[in-house]
Amino acid sequence: MAEDQYKKRMQRKKGYIDSRIEEANIDKGIIVLLTGNGKGKSSSALG
Repeated sequence: MAEDQYKKRMQRKKGYIDSRIEEANIDKGIIVLLTGNGKGKSSSALG
């Protein structure tokens, strides 16, 4: 009986995790603002 409950619980968990993975695969834009004194801003932007 406990094994059946375990399988049902894991199937519910898998459904939830799969839906979260599907949401994470949606393309979104990102903006990175590089500021501050010193060197490395252009290098990190181009490299």
